[in-house]
Formats: sequence, C-alpha cells, structure tokens
Amino acid sequence: MKDNSTADFTIQKEWVEAIEKHQAVIADYVRTASRIDEEVWRLPVGAEKWTPAQITEHLILTYQMLVKQIHGEQSLKMQYNFPLRQILRLAILPKIFRTRQLPRGAKAPPEIMPEDSTMPREMALTKLEESSGAFENEILSRRNDKKFRLMHHVFGQIEPLKGIDFIAIHTEHHTRQLPRS
Repeated sequence: MKDNSTADFTIQKEWVEAIEKHQAVIADYVRTASRIDEEVWRLPVGAEKWTPAQITEHLILTYQMLVKQIHGEQSLKMQYNFPLRQILRLAILPKIFRTRQLPRGAKAPPEIMPEDSTMPREMALTKLEESSGAFENEILSRRNDKKFRLMHHVFGQIEPLKGIDFIAIHTEHHTRQLPRS
C-alpha cells in the first residue's frame, strides 16, 4: 500500500506533466501562427474554412469559456441527450485520446464560434497565451476538488486532467490547420 505522500507526489507529477504538455502545445501554435504573413492571416485556410485569425479567436473564446465554466458562470449547451452522449463518449472519446485527432467534420458550438476577427496577429497571439494561461491557473486551483469536472458540449463531463489533454488535442488540431510558410 502506498503512503499518502507517494500518492500525492504521483498526483502532483501528473498535473505538472499535463500543464507542461499543454504549454508546449500552445507554444507550438504561437510559433506556427507567428510565421504566417499578415496578409495571409485573414485568408481562409481552405474552402468554407476559417482564417488563421478566426482559428485563433476560436481558441481564445474556448479558453475564456473554460475559465467561465471553472468559475461556474457559464457552460456550453449540451448538443445531445444523455444516452446519445454516453454512446459518443464510449465510441469516440477514447479514439480521440489515442490518436490525438478530432473527428472530421466536428463543429464548434455557437458559444465559441469566431466572428470576423480584426485583431492584429501579434495581439491575438498574446491574448491566446494570456487566455490559455488563465485556464491553466484556474484549473490548477481546482485540482484537489474531487467533484469538479469540465463540461464538453458533446461528451458531457470530463475529469480535469483528461480535460487539459483534450484542450491540448483541440489546439493541436487547429495548429495543423494553419498554413505553413
């Protein structure tokens, strides 16, 4: 049987690793987006796709929503009823964590849909770093709350450590969408 100090160390190590991984994903996004020419920043990345500016705004809105969610101020509207959410959770969520890929055609909920972003690239990337950092700080403040869960609009409740990884996968997904110079 493990003593409590060993168990606490393991838990703390998991949190440190999750945050470091998330920070690396954000740094990669910012590095990739920083290389995009200013005139390309506002061009769609494909037919009926968002611009890099809109992708960045979507990520900012996502982190801001998560912070509000952690504070109990706002949450995403559930897209499906409970039985269907459970089926999707069992069928799709493990694959997302295993492959680190979101399903093709997955749609963002209305609460985090970007507008026509007019924010200059550097300002948007700074705001993304600030928003993601605020999320990290807030979720760390809840790490000892055994009942706390993040809410996903399709999958429902997600345990916080898995939630950090899920948001990292989400950011990786959008990093792959950015044009490469």
